[in-house]
Amino acid sequence: MIIYIHGYNSAGGGDKYLKLKQMFPEIPIYSPNYDSSDFISITKLLNEIKLAENTLFIGTSLGGFIAMYLAHKYNKKAILLNPSTNPVVNLQKALGPNTNFVTGKSYEQTKHNLNQLNHLYTSPDNLKLKIYVTQDDEVINYKETLRFFEPTLKVTILENGGHRFENIERLKTEILDFYKEEN
Repeated sequence: MIIYIHGYNSAGGGDKYLKLKQMFPEIPIYSPNYDSSDFISITKLLNEIKLAENTLFIGTSLGGFIAMYLAHKYNKKAILLNPSTNPVVNLQKALGPNTNFVTGKSYEQTKHNLNQLNHLYTSPDNLKLKIYVTQDDEVINYKETLRFFEPTLKVTILENGGHRFENIERLKTEILDFYKEEN
């Protein structure tokens, strides 16, 4: 089973989820829809899912941050794509009125909601992670990600793909190999 965790202001049935389903038709793929105005909602959703023994979390941006937490919580593997490493600080600019890019739902981003993310901070030590960043990420400076994870973990740097990590298909072999590895 692969569980894809979308980024901030996105939705579970988005482009990356659809691409993963095309790339791996033989693997069950789930992409929960969490509410960007209630970050703890993602953990509530996953309490309702029976994880397979071989579960791989994949997350982009804020979803990468959440995927790392979930890998720790459930003792599973995770692939992080342009992960946010300090979302409470990075999302300060999102305080106030917001609209979800995919669903069109309007909501108010609050300090209380951002502070909920503090409960999800996890050390990457002793986790089985693969981390990929793009140099042309226009939202998160890939060098911040390098400082957070290295030298403990290797970070693979790709030249392009932007923040949304376009062309995830280029990682098909790496994702499949990591999925098949023992936990």
